[in-house]
Amino acid sequence: MNRLNNLDVFSPVFMFPFTLICYFVAGIVFDFGRSDLFMLKDNIIPVVGLGLCSFIIAALITSKRRIRFPSFKVTFKFIYIFYLLFFAGIISYLSMVSTGEIGLKDESIRRSLDPKKYFLSSFLWFSSLYIGFHHLKVERTKKSRLWLFFMLLFFNIAAFILMGYRTPIVIMCFVSLITFHYTVRKLKFQTFLVITILFTSVLCFFGFYRTMTEDQQIKFNTHEISQTKEQEKKESNELIKVNSTPKWIRGVTEPFATGRIVLSRIIEYENENGNLSGKLHLSIFQTLMPGEQKSPRVLVTDAVNSLSDTGRPVTREGRTTTPTLVGQFYLDGGYVLVITGFSLVGLVLGMIYNHVITSSNTSYWPIVYAFFLTVMTISIHTGLLDSLFILMLCISLLIGVIDSNAKE
Repeated sequence: MNRLNNLDVFSPVFMFPFTLICYFVAGIVFDFGRSDLFMLKDNIIPVVGLGLCSFIIAALITSKRRIRFPSFKVTFKFIYIFYLLFFAGIISYLSMVSTGEIGLKDESIRRSLDPKKYFLSSFLWFSSLYIGFHHLKVERTKKSRLWLFFMLLFFNIAAFILMGYRTPIVIMCFVSLITFHYTVRKLKFQTFLVITILFTSVLCFFGFYRTMTEDQQIKFNTHEISQTKEQEKKESNELIKVNSTPKWIRGVTEPFATGRIVLSRIIEYENENGNLSGKLHLSIFQTLMPGEQKSPRVLVTDAVNSLSDTGRPVTREGRTTTPTLVGQFYLDGGYVLVITGFSLVGLVLGMIYNHVITSSNTSYWPIVYAFFLTVMTISIHTGLLDSLFILMLCISLLIGVIDSNAKE
């Protein structure tokens, strides 16, 4: 245990692979018969293992050679941009709340939030993280005023709990935790494990609560697909097997099981129809164009639901599908993109991490790394298909590269 406690638990070669392995192992362990219900045919281990190995190799090479991003010194204080984003975010958030767009009270409201307002309101929590870090570490504000920045963090967490979205809450909490790890005191493995288990449990129960607040009269599947009597009998038996597990247990373990189911269905789709040849990633930016565009998750939903041999699609009507990061790469480019994508993730995280361990205490690199690591780790489940998060990652990297405080 002493050797484990000496690990840097948030280093690229530990945190990301650890989460990836735990996520898919949990999907297999907490299956509870769901894979039989959805008639899964393909093994996910080869493609997950290939992505994992690609990431580790890239991260280790980057670490060994001490590869880093170039730095550019500028006199302009980038923090003013975050103040502008903060005010734009809070105005958009208050506009949403004033019109009753509170996703926590009803799942259907959460799925129909005004996309433009939600896009802008997300800059509220994003800018708050960097503003707080700027005053705490860069300008080293007096301790008597520190409570203001902690209140700002708690306000943002409470505000986005009302929206019913877990992702902003996860990002805020883990960015704060990882930044604390690299700027105040390193966490031991035992502490990291306890915090991770508790936080994951809370998020799973939060997701279960969201599901229970939606209209229970809406059927799981509104598609009508003709079935033979043999198919109906088989599905009935599998459904009985799934329902033998208490609903709350299935509810809190649903994210892990869904990730495994979706990835297996994506592999099956690619085997039968070929990959999308870049269309999935191109659609991320097409959604920013005027007119009605298909979002990336709708493309994923169409793919995984097109193979339903029964009347039970993987994703319910009116919802979209989180493809997992592995599934995102595999659906759009097969094994080649899995290797390329995970190698790129390992390379970028490794390069930023090299800045963290060599930069001064007033550098922005710790929070830049914390943000990148958190978003990429969350993407193991959700995929990285939101233009909002890609923009945030670019802004974060930019502030690290032009950081005039980063004396190495």
